[in-house]
Amino acid sequence: MKKLMMALLAVGLVLAFTQCEDIQQDNSVILSGKIENPNSETVIFSIDKTSERINLDTAFLDENGFFSTSFELCECKPIVLNDGKEVSYMYLCPGDSLYITLNTEEFDESIHFEGIGARKNNTMAEYYLGFKDFANEEMINFYKIKDTSIYIYIDLVNETADGAEAFFNNQKEQYNFPASFITYMETELYYERISLFQYLFYGKSPDTTLAYQEKKNEIQDLIINAGQYVNPDPMSKEYRIWVGTNLPMILSIDVRKEMEEFDLAVYDSLVYNRVQQYLSPKEFEIYLAKQAASYQRSYNADRMTTLKQWVAKNYPDQEFIDEIDKMFEEMVFKMNQPLPDDAILYNLDDEELLELTFDDVLVKYKGNVIYLDFWASWCGPCKAEMPNSAKLSKKLAAEDVIFLYVSTDKDAEAWGNMIRIMQLHGIHYRLGENTRKPVFETFGIKFIPHYVIFDKEGNMVKNNMTRPSDPETEKMILELL
Repeated sequence: MKKLMMALLAVGLVLAFTQCEDIQQDNSVILSGKIENPNSETVIFSIDKTSERINLDTAFLDENGFFSTSFELCECKPIVLNDGKEVSYMYLCPGDSLYITLNTEEFDESIHFEGIGARKNNTMAEYYLGFKDFANEEMINFYKIKDTSIYIYIDLVNETADGAEAFFNNQKEQYNFPASFITYMETELYYERISLFQYLFYGKSPDTTLAYQEKKNEIQDLIINAGQYVNPDPMSKEYRIWVGTNLPMILSIDVRKEMEEFDLAVYDSLVYNRVQQYLSPKEFEIYLAKQAASYQRSYNADRMTTLKQWVAKNYPDQEFIDEIDKMFEEMVFKMNQPLPDDAILYNLDDEELLELTFDDVLVKYKGNVIYLDFWASWCGPCKAEMPNSAKLSKKLAAEDVIFLYVSTDKDAEAWGNMIRIMQLHGIHYRLGENTRKPVFETFGIKFIPHYVIFDKEGNMVKNNMTRPSDPETEKMILELL
């Protein structure tokens, strides 16, 4: 349990993967290759844990895009390759020696492996390209629900999942894969089908017929009973999604229906009790850890308090209780921090700013390159980019460039609190009732984060600009200075 919770708290858990007990065995993995059109100076290899990605190794590219590195791996595991912009999944075993080629302009289509352990990784690459490339409009995804009946969508899911299983079974017959890789892939395939069915429960359907409800109940039972799958690989991403998200959401629907008067604390406790009935002790630990990490990331003190109280009363593991308490204390500490001295906040709903248009805001900073960052306190990807933005703005502090953080929050208090909690420096605006709709229309904002860049003359150079973490962002800013 300690290792599970520490995975949510510290990068130091990497040692659990890289320091092997059997020092007689060669546990090294050797990786080299060439990246064409690199997005950064490094290639990062990491492991996905319950709530975060833990770096195992960083390989540096030379001037021609070549890299070479090695590290220890005690057992076979799925590994994430990150080129600075996109990711690809690999499966590495002790003793693997791979040469990787990749052209970032055709990322999924171009990645290829040669050497010891290459076949299983090429199989994974082919699987992701053929069955999980959601950039491909022909791929099944939850947006298809909007345009189809429940019966057509179920057929689409099954057709895709059956095709993926047939593909892997064919590969399995042709090649001598490690048993652990087969377990991993079969777990992924099984729970991927479950994840796609989960989308049927997002939103309300206009279909109110008995036949529709019976079919939906059938799928609900399938999702709930997915725990009967024998010996799943706990490192499978799709399996962890079922444990931490899909099953709890389905069970919570019934809990909400059963409550005469909704109370969030009571609701959470009932969901914990219900989920515990369907998960093994190990799976339930993963679920609780993920819930705690989620509440900590969102700084939801009320729900974290409910979780703490439930765990203390119902879960007899003092080490686990201590870790939850530690996470709670760290969260409360951040919530009680003062506003950074150099954070400047303008709420466009304030009376003295009601007549201010967003064009007026932009004119104020004319003469500088302006990098607009549209975000919200509730947006995880937005907040994940904030440290990268802070790093870039600090690096370019001496230049004529202004980073404007523009919140789409409807809750002004949540906006201010998140700036304080995350210690966000710089200039912040919150769109008001008079400015929100015109700004969304002007920049065509449908999703956040959304970035826009202007030159020194106030001309918009690029809408849908790259994120702060993308090397292209710094490159374009420097070109406009």
